[in-house]
Amino acid sequence: LCDNVIAARLSGDEFIVFLHGFKSKEQARQLIDNLRHNISESYCILSDGSHYKIRASGGISWYPDDSTSYEKYGIWDTPKTYLHLYKENHDSTSYETLIKYADFAMYTIKHSIKGSIAEFDKSSYTNDSILMTGIEEMNRIIDSGDIKYAFQSIVDVKTGEIYGYEALMRPQSKNITSVLEFIRIAKASAKLYEIERLTWFLALKSYNDNRKKGLIAPNVKLFINSISNCQLDDRSVSNLESVYGDILDHIVMEVLESEQTNKDYAEKKQNMIARWKGKIALDDFGTGYNSEYALITMNPDIIKIDRSIISECDKDTSKTTIITNLVSLAKSKNVMVLAEGVETIQEMETVIKCGVNLIQGYYISCPRFDPVPISKNIQQEIIDLNNKYNKK
Repeated sequence: LCDNVIAARLSGDEFIVFLHGFKSKEQARQLIDNLRHNISESYCILSDGSHYKIRASGGISWYPDDSTSYEKYGIWDTPKTYLHLYKENHDSTSYETLIKYADFAMYTIKHSIKGSIAEFDKSSYTNDSILMTGIEEMNRIIDSGDIKYAFQSIVDVKTGEIYGYEALMRPQSKNITSVLEFIRIAKASAKLYEIERLTWFLALKSYNDNRKKGLIAPNVKLFINSISNCQLDDRSVSNLESVYGDILDHIVMEVLESEQTNKDYAEKKQNMIARWKGKIALDDFGTGYNSEYALITMNPDIIKIDRSIISECDKDTSKTTIITNLVSLAKSKNVMVLAEGVETIQEMETVIKCGVNLIQGYYISCPRFDPVPISKNIQQEIIDLNNKYNKK
């Protein structure tokens, strides 16, 4: 190319080009543009005499602008909020950092406009680098089944007793720091079915193990989050029935009201749960585009009012009205109502006053790998509030 350019083959069809000694970025960009143009005009002559155009994608990082390393880490801000932050490592000025960022820029453009060259963008990196770095870790988790399930109590308002536990996925990884991240990577990698299958088998195993230990009462139900547009194949269903057939009637399958669901999958899931004599819960109820339609088509046994509606409902009369109306609609269909995300005693009092049947949230109990009974004080508060507002 010229005296201040070093080009080397990294592996296969990957090459690294090191440009140095330029007075400005624009001067270097001019050379890069010439290179891109020359590649776009190049072609190979195949054995049959036809011409095959050459195309290459590239990524650019700059020294010293992009020599800072941004390392991902997380901290718990509150029991319900996980913050994803990035810290700058100003000591990292190695060429490995520049290669990593150039590689990310190349990866980004390769999956959008092939045959182009892009410059490293820090904001894109902080948002999307996990998709690039987390795929291998996600595959490891799936292959090894390295997922644990925490259990959060769901309490019956009338009795103050535990009605069921929601099984909450917890991938065991230092690199993938949240469930949403894990699902995002799986979705981008077309691995949602594998997650669905693991959820059913591992959540049921953990639930069954805790029953055998005496940590979960025999009549308590298990709420399992089922991924929309994923349906277990016949072999997996048969295996589930063979191993856990005696407890499948304890299942409450949660499906999202806010997502469009494949009608065939939805029907198969309904038939499967009906065969097991289990129940269906409609999750995030009240946030979708047509709640009444979902209530009719899914024919659920329980609706879970989304936490965005429950949050600070004691201070917002419009939220109280929504909850009351949803309870009235559900009761007309003989459907139970669960308020999720109850964080304070004031919210708990409000939803009980509105007539919900079940409550769930950090005020009642936090998710735990080893389930524990509800606090006697909390249990008594629930019973007292129910007696106060629902004497019938």
